[in-house]
Amino acid sequence: MKGEFYTFLDADDELDKNFISVCFQKAKETNRNLIHTAILGITFILIGYSSFAVLIIRSNANTPIDENNPEDAVGLLAYLNREQYGS
Repeated sequence: MKGEFYTFLDADDELDKNFISVCFQKAKETNRNLIHTAILGITFILIGYSSFAVLIIRSNANTPIDENNPEDAVGLLAYLNREQYGS
């Protein structure tokens, strides 16, 4: 392979808490606008989809307000499709 990698992630990897800021600094130092834009896009995607992860975490914690209790994938899909409203 040619080129350099900033990082490569597998399913079992964890990100350092300073990962995004380090990537921004490297992109600014090398004047790579495309990399900077890609990092921003990935960051916003992660922030956006984290709300779905909170549903699963909260449901497994069995809190008093459990938002239709989506314990498994079928229950989560029913919740996301808003089937509780009889659509």
